[in-house]
Amino acid sequence: MMKKQPQLFGWIAGALTMAVLVLAVFFGSGELVVLRKIGAGVLIVAAVFIFLPFVMLRRYGQPPKGKIYMDTTVIVDRGVYAIVRHPQYLGYILLNLGFMLLLQGPSAFLLGFLAIVFFFVHTIQEDRFCAAKFGDKWRDYSGETPRLNAALGIWLVMRRRSGKR
Repeated sequence: MMKKQPQLFGWIAGALTMAVLVLAVFFGSGELVVLRKIGAGVLIVAAVFIFLPFVMLRRYGQPPKGKIYMDTTVIVDRGVYAIVRHPQYLGYILLNLGFMLLLQGPSAFLLGFLAIVFFFVHTIQEDRFCAAKFGDKWRDYSGETPRLNAALGIWLVMRRRSGKR
């Protein structure tokens, strides 16, 4: 029987993200307009990475009937999952970065930075869990697809499509 996936770092990252969102509600945005605009753009990209996995994993991950989208039985390696292995966590990282740029305060920077670190560590745990669950198929997939680097992932997808492995 496979061990359950560790969740502590994910829970801490989620709590820190919620704290950043509370700061946004109560303290508003920072003074530098250019950073606010960049932050808003980052939030839009974050939303894409957060919500696409709901559809992709449900459609292609073959979760058992009655189970949630994350209970996939096969590796999804298309769409956003061809770009990064953990798009939802990348989305949460970008969400924190976007709010850090919008809020521009020391509390937002500290909480957002800590959330980003905890999400990153959680993706390492997630990789270990998936390697145990999927074995060599996961190792092959992770050798071709970056954990969180979307720019590298897009470049690798374009190289594969052009035949330049």
